[in-house]
Amino acid sequence: MKLDADARKRLRDSISHWERIATDTRLPKETIFAKDCALCRRFIDLYCVDCPVESCEEGSPWDRVSGATERHGHDSPEFFAAAQAMLDFLRRLDAEAEDESTEAQS
Repeated sequence: MKLDADARKRLRDSISHWERIATDTRLPKETIFAKDCALCRRFIDLYCVDCPVESCEEGSPWDRVSGATERHGHDSPEFFAAAQAMLDFLRRLDAEAEDESTEAQS
């Protein structure tokens, strides 16, 4: 997946965000929603077109996070497992972008 420099930075900022969510060290008033996601702040007005999360063929674990929040609350083991899945997913996207960037430089 090819990402421009801004999208790459936003992906890394999103990873930091989900690290805080998954480890229950979130900032005051930090949520799982678009207002706190660096990628969403760039792509949501475009209906998520070209967002690396939305564009991923394997699909995002976002629905699992949202469902766990609705069914079990944002302090439940189910929620934290879903948040960890989201974090792992974002880390995989970052690794893929890094691999592509390295290949392009070769």
